Amino acid sequence: NKINSLPELPPNLKILDISSNEFEDYPESVNKLSNLLQLDLSYNKLKNLPESINNLKSVKKINISSNYLTYVDINLQNLRTLNLRYNDITEIHLHDSNIENLYLTNNNISNIADPLTQMKAVDLQQNPVTQLNMLSHNLASLTLSKAKLTSLPTVILSFSKLEKLELSKNALRELPVAINTLTNLKDLSIHHYTPFIFIH
Repeated sequence: NKINSLPELPPNLKILDISSNEFEDYPESVNKLSNLLQLDLSYNKLKNLPESINNLKSVKKINISSNYLTYVDINLQNLRTLNLRYNDITEIHLHDSNIENLYLTNNNISNIADPLTQMKAVDLQQNPVTQLNMLSHNLASLTLSKAKLTSLPTVILSFSKLEKLELSKNALRELPVAINTLTNLKDLSIHHYTPFIFIH
């Protein structure tokens, strides 16, 4: 479709999918949907998100991937899954949220400023990551492929519940022997840029 605006919508909607349209501005009528649980705005032309998106107090899942966002500030306590893949985000603020799944592939994020204590899965593929200290130590899945890493961030060794770690297609030349302390790790991907050296 080629829709670029919305009328007032039925007030009891729980799922709204307006992906793959022509929205350049966030449709403010969405904010009146107090029962909305899932919102899909992917594959549009959004450049900004208004502060009013934080009126969606019930929403649990938001997908705004494949737009033109550069800055994101979302403060939604019931939000559990946020997909912002394929934007051009350089700065992101999620406050003291309860987000569990965060997908940020192919942005320009170096640091997440806010503590994300409930986080279980984070995808930071194709971001110039420099800081991971705000991620939860309860993290189970972390994707950092194509993140321009030259060494393993030491904070990763404190993620004792980590089960999946994706480090492929970086500039890594070595891994610390201490990676063996991640006893819950079941899936480790480090393909490309071999051979590796394990260091003490």
